[in-house]
Amino acid sequence: MLAIIQAAIHDLPRIRSDQKEWHRFQYRESKTEAGEFCDANDSARYLILTALQFAATDEDESLVRYLLQQEIQLLENDPYQGYGDKVRLASYLLMRWHRLDDFWLYADAKSANFDTACGYDSQFLAIHGPEAATARLASREHHAGQWLKEVLFDEEGTFRWNASEMEAWQAALADYFPRDPEAVSIRGWIELAIDLQQLAEAKVLLERYRLETEEIDFYWLVFTQKQLGDLPGALSTYRQMLAAADTNWDRVSESHSIADVLFQLGDVQEAWGTITSCDAMLDQIEGWHEVGLGRSLVETAFKIAAVAPDPTAMEAFRWACYRQSQLETNSQVIFEAAVSAAKKLNQPEQLVFYEAELAQEIASVHSPLEGLEDSAEE
Repeated sequence: MLAIIQAAIHDLPRIRSDQKEWHRFQYRESKTEAGEFCDANDSARYLILTALQFAATDEDESLVRYLLQQEIQLLENDPYQGYGDKVRLASYLLMRWHRLDDFWLYADAKSANFDTACGYDSQFLAIHGPEAATARLASREHHAGQWLKEVLFDEEGTFRWNASEMEAWQAALADYFPRDPEAVSIRGWIELAIDLQQLAEAKVLLERYRLETEEIDFYWLVFTQKQLGDLPGALSTYRQMLAAADTNWDRVSESHSIADVLFQLGDVQEAWGTITSCDAMLDQIEGWHEVGLGRSLVETAFKIAAVAPDPTAMEAFRWACYRQSQLETNSQVIFEAAVSAAKKLNQPEQLVFYEAELAQEIASVHSPLEGLEDSAEE
């Protein structure tokens, strides 16, 4: 178990006995050093929820409910939308007390933003069965009441889960949030350490994973290395993955990943050389221009063009312009990178074109909650 979690568990008796301590877990809107939105108490709340995962008692009902309420406030106010394990863990912990009126907390969590509408477990609202859910919805108005009914019942009015499906879902939750620390895998501890910003401990555990695991998940490994800021380690892993690649898709994908890391490390010449090395393979991939792989390559090439010395910069820019013209779909980040490169290279015609494309792309973005009704079956 992580040292920080052990300390939090040791602190639980004091927190239980003094509600004045709970302000440390309250949702509090703030800004990061970069000026971006954040919840100042987000990490503290995640830590105490994790401590409760392993050490909750019957006297923690009010604390758990309070933590879920704070998490819902974050989800409702976060301009980046999203959701994660905190709200699911708090909801799972609250199930212990089987309170009918907690239906409304689960309803608020489900409808907090577009991502929760799509991804938060609808089964939390269903734990007392169809009759209880119908009674709750009839007893109080809710801003998403009709949509919640569609979440719980199909067009024929049939409840979306039977008893065995609900049991399987609860068993899966119990496996995902085990009460016994011994049931947590080394990967689980590494992910928790990162979430709780215990990066030094995460790095030690990751080295253990590399040395002790017979069948390494290289995709997970490289993702984790990047989370920990270990770009040289990620570069080494990507090169191992490229050596093992046996299709053009995988070769181009790993080459792009290598180029992206090299770019982040400041080696733009080698980054550009890596992209050109897979140029011929790209044309052998059916539909490359319709998927994210093509868009990622073009974006990275534009980024290289914006910072590389001549003649590499112009070579990368021309390649990116040509490949961008072949894409079936584009993205805001591609056009932002293209505008930066066109400005740096003093290319007025391309600058006007990409600025217009960027404006059109921004204007086409829909409201994050648009289409909420389509997520009822998620």
